[in-house]
Amino acid sequence: MGKRRRTPSPGAPATNHLPSESRESDSDDEPLSSLRLPPRPPPLPIESHTPSHILALLKEHQVDGIRFLWRAVVLRGSGGVLAHTMGLGKTLQAIVLAAAFLRARVGSHVLVVAPVNVVGNWAAEFARWFAPPHSITVTVADESLGVGGRQALKAWKRLGGVAVIGYEQVVSLLRREQTRELLRELPHLVIADEGHRLKNAATATWQALASISTPRRVVLTGSPLQNNLEEYFHMVEYVAAGYLGDVASFRTKFGKPIAAGSTMDSSLEAVKLSRERIVVLHSILAPVVHRRDYSVVASTLPPKTDVVLFCKLSYVQRRLYRRWLAEGTRSLFKAYHTLLKVWNHPDTLVAGGEGEVDDASSHGGCGPGRALDVPPLGGLIPDDLFDAVLLGEPRRGTGAKQKDDAAAREPPRSLFTSYLAGAPEAAARMSAAREREKKQSTVRHGRGARPQRENWYAGILDRAAGYVAGRAEVSGKMVVALELLRRVWASGERALVFSQSLAVLDMFEKHLADNEFAGLAVFRLDGSTRAGQRQEDIAAFNSAGRGPRVYLISTRAGCVGINLVTATRAILFDVSWNPAHDLQATYRLYRFGQQRPVFIYRLVSDGTMEAKIFGRQMLKQSLALRVVDDAVVERFFHSRALRDLFELVERDECEIDADVVTRDAWLQGVVDSDAGGWILGCEDVDAMLGSGAERALSVGEKTAILAEWDVLQVLEAEQRKLVAREEVGMGLRQAKAGMRSGLVAVDLSAGVGISSGK
Repeated sequence: MGKRRRTPSPGAPATNHLPSESRESDSDDEPLSSLRLPPRPPPLPIESHTPSHILALLKEHQVDGIRFLWRAVVLRGSGGVLAHTMGLGKTLQAIVLAAAFLRARVGSHVLVVAPVNVVGNWAAEFARWFAPPHSITVTVADESLGVGGRQALKAWKRLGGVAVIGYEQVVSLLRREQTRELLRELPHLVIADEGHRLKNAATATWQALASISTPRRVVLTGSPLQNNLEEYFHMVEYVAAGYLGDVASFRTKFGKPIAAGSTMDSSLEAVKLSRERIVVLHSILAPVVHRRDYSVVASTLPPKTDVVLFCKLSYVQRRLYRRWLAEGTRSLFKAYHTLLKVWNHPDTLVAGGEGEVDDASSHGGCGPGRALDVPPLGGLIPDDLFDAVLLGEPRRGTGAKQKDDAAAREPPRSLFTSYLAGAPEAAARMSAAREREKKQSTVRHGRGARPQRENWYAGILDRAAGYVAGRAEVSGKMVVALELLRRVWASGERALVFSQSLAVLDMFEKHLADNEFAGLAVFRLDGSTRAGQRQEDIAAFNSAGRGPRVYLISTRAGCVGINLVTATRAILFDVSWNPAHDLQATYRLYRFGQQRPVFIYRLVSDGTMEAKIFGRQMLKQSLALRVVDDAVVERFFHSRALRDLFELVERDECEIDADVVTRDAWLQGVVDSDAGGWILGCEDVDAMLGSGAERALSVGEKTAILAEWDVLQVLEAEQRKLVAREEVGMGLRQAKAGMRSGLVAVDLSAGVGISSGK
């Protein structure tokens, strides 16, 4: 665990025992303790330290956010979470805070920790907003420019101002003996961009940043609650240690009650308690978490249509899916990894190994850099729908890159026995399917033999079986996606295509190179794209001019740090385990600067594990809306439905929301085309997460809930005192009994029992 520190109580004045700016000193060896700021009067409001040309451009929610940060960091001397949704200008708010912090001489060194792919963007934004004569010193650690972390740290100590360093470099610098103490003691304010990386106190990243001594810490995140409430707890713990108590108490008071009332089959009593605890938690977090969603700027943005298209599996995909399930596996990672290829396109099974799935670790994409956005090895079959096991961040649990996540869990002894233990009907169906596949396997390979794991798809993807590689028709999702892209080509619009799989992006490149797409400009961004090429491509894609353009983007590599508002359509070809990754992807085009209506198409293979992962996304976003945004959303998933993850149960009839289709001429055209035969369902995502049947609680009801909570806390405190007094009394009675027996002498003033030696 990182170094613990005491957070000043709200309203307590911050003590400024801080080094002054040290631009006059050229010595890198000068001790930090020799540089002190003189005592200063309480700082003026932040507006007094912000240039007027910036104040004139700030929107109301940004002014509110900046004032919130100033109160937390300067007036209280602690930290806060700026949890504004993607695209609302968190970077600008943080820059204004950092500049005012320096100009007011509250401190002289501000550290910005960011994903490595946006380090350069931070430097550019500082230069943009604080150009001369208002400029401030910014030191950037950028290996591509020949500036390493240690070199940047020494320059920053000498020059003061702001240092922008990637997460990985900060962790590395804090591990080195030569730089550890300097980086721990030098910053007076730490700003953590994409701060949901600090969602697990067991990770090396959390512990490294927590070891930096200043309590003035700001977390920037558009998705404060991605997977479960305990992640929220750890982010708050980073900026305000001890504010929410210990994690066990938090789990008991909030995590379990809120989860228990969050599904359709929750009891009325559980729903009532869940809503009450959400009200309480929302109130408790208000001083340390500042949340704003798109409702604050809805009137300034064009409309957005976000739909999910449930696509039918092809005959080949269905055979492959059932073959894999019938064989079973002891590795959940392997199961998810393989089935992802099946429902995306069977060609990707043969295209390569694990390298086909993009790894965002080298370029600071979404998440802490795992090769595949998959569930933890033990995490799909939970007892508690919302505990850290079910909703935990995907991980492999092995390999050097996993050292950053000590919370990886061990896999179950048998994937399917663990899963089926609580689902007898599903067990019977799975058992029957397994028996059928065994019989077929015996015919193909002889009694007692099983297909080799490396070519388990033998007999299905062979030429002898009639399989022809390179055809779109063996993937329902690919057929629908290409039909959508034909409309991009015909209309001259611009679109983004996101996928977790490099092999899928390769397939799109191949298909879009055909003559039918002549004149279509195609760009690509994945983990191998150099930073310079990335910026050139983004500029070219956003540049003026006519002609259709498509940007193929790895979900993990391109979900943060890029602005593509010239696009109007986005296709999310597969579902990420973490809903924040897909949300981040959509906000590459739906954000400030977008001038035209936006359409998002999420493609999901109907009846498969992917469909259930999408359902899980809706549950997690529903939880986030309840806890983070205090919204009322409908409970429309049974907890049991999310446990039956592996079953293949396709719907018998098409279920297409006519209202959604009629709002989008493109979608209407796809539904009416031959590709429409592959679409089994169509639903409005925003409507799924919109207001449900529940009535919102009134102000009076919320006040009563909070008053009752306060009473409960007083009673709990009195109960703890009573128990403590009883324990002390029992100890004294035992001590007196020991004295009478002559066995123990007791020093009552010290409270220590001393043996008499008899």
